[in-house]
Amino acid sequence: MKKIIPIIIIVLIVIIIAISCGSGDDEEKATNTDTNTTTTEEATEPDKPEMTMAQENAYGSAKDYIDNGAFSKQGLLQQLTSEYGEGYEKKDARFAIKLLEKNREVNWKEEAAESAREYLDNGAFSKQGLLQQLTSDSGEGFTEKQARYAIKLIEKNGEVNWKEEAVESAREYLDNDSFSKQGLFEQLTSEYGEGFTEKQARYAVEKVYK
Repeated sequence: MKKIIPIIIIVLIVIIIAISCGSGDDEEKATNTDTNTTTTEEATEPDKPEMTMAQENAYGSAKDYIDNGAFSKQGLLQQLTSEYGEGYEKKDARFAIKLLEKNREVNWKEEAAESAREYLDNGAFSKQGLLQQLTSDSGEGFTEKQARYAIKLIEKNGEVNWKEEAVESAREYLDNDSFSKQGLFEQLTSEYGEGFTEKQARYAVEKVYK
């Protein structure tokens, strides 16, 4: 019996040590899991840089404009800084636009497509005329790449028929003035006029003079 007791004590000590080690591993794993979860949550949170009051207001205005209309980057900057628009300082307006881009809250190509649709809903345009309107500094101010993407997208989706646009344009001319067939044809095809192709213009002239 005297020899058995020390052996039992030794066994108990070993068991206690083993349990302690296992508990420590569990705590470490739990700590690591919490840390990983926190890191993941932090990674998915949008960037929220410290902003001045002016920057925060400019950002809010920029979001409102994008949510309620179609703007190019240049057009949005002008709207935010113009005395007839919001009147923000350029540095604050540029900060707001950069933050929109960083947070992926704006896609300029999709803005161009939306703008193209708005023009076609409210008037008659040739492909060339619409491209000029979207890219002009006095128009929308999109880049040529963005404008071409927009036009290609609405063509692909069947949202525009250039021959019918030519017909609509021809009718608008005749509603406001008198034209011979040749005169109307020239007006529709001229680069200083509407910029339709000859085929589109001939289709339109024949249709309105039936």
